Amino acid sequence: WLNKEKPNAKVAILYQNDDYGKDYVEGFKKALGSKASSVIVKEATYATTDASVSAQVTQLKESGADTFFLVATPKFATQALVAATQVGWKPTILLNSVSQSIPAVLDPAAQQGADLSNIISTFYIKDPGDPQWANDKAIQDYKAFMQKYYPEGNPNDGFNVYGYSVAQTLVYVLKQAGNNLTRENILKQATSIKDLRIETLLPGILINTSPVDSPKPDYYPIQASQLAKYNPGAKKFDLFGQVIDTSKK
Repeated sequence: WLNKEKPNAKVAILYQNDDYGKDYVEGFKKALGSKASSVIVKEATYATTDASVSAQVTQLKESGADTFFLVATPKFATQALVAATQVGWKPTILLNSVSQSIPAVLDPAAQQGADLSNIISTFYIKDPGDPQWANDKAIQDYKAFMQKYYPEGNPNDGFNVYGYSVAQTLVYVLKQAGNNLTRENILKQATSIKDLRIETLLPGILINTSPVDSPKPDYYPIQASQLAKYNPGAKKFDLFGQVIDTSKK
């Protein structure tokens, strides 16, 4: 999206200083290719023990960047969104999917005065806290499951719907294994999934895997996502474009 829509972007990156953050940045640079060194004008990191990322955001703003790639977990993402507004920085914000939760990240940021009008993220799973899925049967079934089996849990927590979706995938694998519940057979079934549809995933997102001895071993079950822009007025993400599937690359 950046290569197509903002080819002359100046990008500043904030990322967590560990493998989680570094992997995001590595992938970002690979996608930019030879342009990475000229497009990325500033990088800053934070540690999970840091009290705040305000100083880092100020440094990034001073770089003159017009695009902010925010690779942070929820607490620090909220801080960064608030800090950017407080220092008068209004970049296009590319928000990693880990911190796209409306109730956990964006609502708290908005309550502290953050400008959320220019946030773009990627999705592969439905956000149960997003009103656009309020009448979606899969989300309704998920919330009924939460009420019955985990009533003390927060149904709008993205990690809960993630766990529920993973569990559905495991159920599929166990059914495929039948009565042969050996490690070997379960692994065989888990690495031979073809176009499995879990309804809590976004439309068009399928699960595929292939075994290690196949021509193209693939242990990554989901390699597709869709872009979305946050709509502060409606408190929801508006999906746009087509599902981007990198599994064939």
